[in-house]
Amino acid sequence: MDTSLREHFDRAVRGDPGADSEAMAHAAIAYAKQMRRRRAMVCTTSIGPGATNMVTAAALAHVNRLPVLLLPGDIYASRRPDPVLQQVEDLADGTVSANDGFKPVSRYFDRITRPEQLLAALPRTMVVLTDPADCGPVTLAFCQDVQAEAYDWPEAFFRRRLWPTRRQPADPREIDDLARRLRAAKAPLVVAGGGVLYARAEAALAAFAARTGVPVAETQAGKGALAWDHPQALGSIGVTGTSASPTSTARTSAPRSSPTSRPATRASWTACWRACSPCRATAASTTRP
Repeated sequence: MDTSLREHFDRAVRGDPGADSEAMAHAAIAYAKQMRRRRAMVCTTSIGPGATNMVTAAALAHVNRLPVLLLPGDIYASRRPDPVLQQVEDLADGTVSANDGFKPVSRYFDRITRPEQLLAALPRTMVVLTDPADCGPVTLAFCQDVQAEAYDWPEAFFRRRLWPTRRQPADPREIDDLARRLRAAKAPLVVAGGGVLYARAEAALAAFAARTGVPVAETQAGKGALAWDHPQALGSIGVTGTSASPTSTARTSAPRSSPTSRPATRASWTACWRACSPCRATAASTTRP
C-alpha cells in the first residue's frame, strides 16, 4: 500500500511519513478538529505494534467524535505465510489479529480480505466520517496479500464526489421548551460544546449572549465557542475549568446545553445534573432523527 501511495502522491494524495504511529494518528485527529470535521486524514501502518500504537488515538477520536480513517496492515488472507512478523497468534481462532483491538474504539470496522469488498466498505466509511452523530474513527484492516491484488474496478467508483455533512435541525418543540425555561429562570447558564464550532454558530452564540445577558461556559470540545474577552464568557467548565464556571453552575437555576459532542473528561455533566434536570437532554447536533 505504501509503495502504491508513493507512486501516486503527485496525482492523488499528499503523504507525510510518520515516525510514530500514535503521534501520527493524534496529528490527524487534531487536523480534523481544526477543520471543524469538514476534512479528515488517513493513517497507514503495518500490522503489529504499528497498528496497536494507533488504538489509543482511535479511542480519543471515538469519544470526541472526530473523523479519521485508519488503514492498518493485517494478516494474510491466504494464510501463506502464517504467522507473519509481529502477528498476534491465537491457536484457537485463525481470524484474530492485532487489529481486533480497534473494534471497540471504531465507529465502523471492516477487515478487507478481498479487493471487491471496498466497493461497499468505502461508501460506508464516508457515511460514517460525515455523519454528525456517528462521526468518528473508521478502521479498514487490509490483509497484506490483498493490498497487492488487482481488480477490475468500475470507473464510476473513482469519480470525484463531494460528501456533505448532514445538518440535523433542532426539534421545534425543544426550542419552545428551552425558551420557556429561559424566560422563567432566575439565573440561566449556557454550556457551549463542540457542536457550536462544528455548526459554525459562534457568531449566533455571541449575539445571543450579548442580547440576553446569559453567561456562557464552555466544555473542552467547545473551547473558543465564545471569545475569551466577551462580557458573558465564563471560560471552561468542569475539573479543568475556570473558577467562575463552577461557581455559576452551582448558583444557576436552569443550565442548558447548546450543541455538544460530549467529549473529554470533565465535570460539566455531573455539575449540571446536580443543579437542574434540563441538562439531561441530549443535544440536537448529536442525536438521530
